[in-house]
Amino acid sequence: MIVKRIDSTQRRRANETTSYIMDKEHDGEKLLAANVVNCFSQTLDDAQKEMSADEQACTGPGAPVAPGVGSWQTDENPTEAQAAEFVSEFLKDQGMKDHKAAWALHGNTEHIHVHIAVLRVKPEPEPGGGYKLQNFGSRV
Repeated sequence: MIVKRIDSTQRRRANETTSYIMDKEHDGEKLLAANVVNCFSQTLDDAQKEMSADEQACTGPGAPVAPGVGSWQTDENPTEAQAAEFVSEFLKDQGMKDHKAAWALHGNTEHIHVHIAVLRVKPEPEPGGGYKLQNFGSRV
């Protein structure tokens, strides 16, 4: 499996990133599975709104949403459960296991791949109040 953290110079917003990974522009033609992690909302649309609202609480520079992607070998056909397990391990490895995230498994290329949109707003407030953005871990 190939795993990438995508460093972006553009300011990514939750709504834009989750719309892309949920394939809302193409009526789901490449979407094999999708889900959310650590959200109160139970539906993808509601989780998208929840993440968008939460990003308003962030302070500090940088994009509030950090994207990542994992790609399987050409001959591999991961299940939804395997994609969910990968996302869980990825978040844990990056020190963001409690962060809100949305993910989607895409099958529109030679390699089935999963996109992850992680909300960088720390799940708990800083001492004295306010929420800060957290960086990805140092390794992939």
